[in-house]
Amino acid sequence: MLDTGAELLVLDSLHDFFGGNENSRPQARQFIGELRAIALDMSGAVLLTAHPSLSGRNSGTGEAGSTAWNNAVRSRLYLTAQRQDEAGNSDRDFRELRTMKANYSARGEVIKLRWRDGVFAAEDEPAGMLGAISRRSADAAFLACLDALAAQGRRVNDGKMLANFAPKMMAAMPEAERHTVTDLTTAMNRLFSAGEIRIAEDGPPSHRRRQVVRTTRETGKEGEQC
Repeated sequence: MLDTGAELLVLDSLHDFFGGNENSRPQARQFIGELRAIALDMSGAVLLTAHPSLSGRNSGTGEAGSTAWNNAVRSRLYLTAQRQDEAGNSDRDFRELRTMKANYSARGEVIKLRWRDGVFAAEDEPAGMLGAISRRSADAAFLACLDALAAQGRRVNDGKMLANFAPKMMAAMPEAERHTVTDLTTAMNRLFSAGEIRIAEDGPPSHRRRQVVRTTRETGKEGEQC
């Protein structure tokens, strides 16, 4: 670590690095002490991951083995998956990172995460450049889904209570790139505001039908669109 100049060492997981008795307080404290020495030598931090015990999961503490694993460290976070969707099914892309111990910050804070584009990212839309990237990704996914649905001759609408509500249909499509109904709904509203999509109506006067379509812009030549 010193040779590479690294300032963060991640050990995944405890059972692959600790060969002692997990329930032994002295052994747990000695092991954490050795990791603390490494952190001090490299002027950085050591992150050690571990799986909770069955009782730790049931109690919500996320602990396992001796209490020294919690008492000897300066900070402990607990990553869980606890959310269900509207149908009562497990939301497999959601995680919750909770502060269980923090010597230098507030305890009990929660960061909601969602698996997207190969990483867990904050579910609440970030500000700045990351926020702009997130918005562009959702907008592009919405338009890709809209194009795929149009090619299939399938109509989608903007009415949230309708069976063909666009974001709900799109969320199950591979073109959605794991964006949620909420992500796609927000993207749809942005695209409406930007004039990228619109509501088109067709059919006889007695039975008009609405659908979300891309907005086409004339370039000055008849029949040519961009």
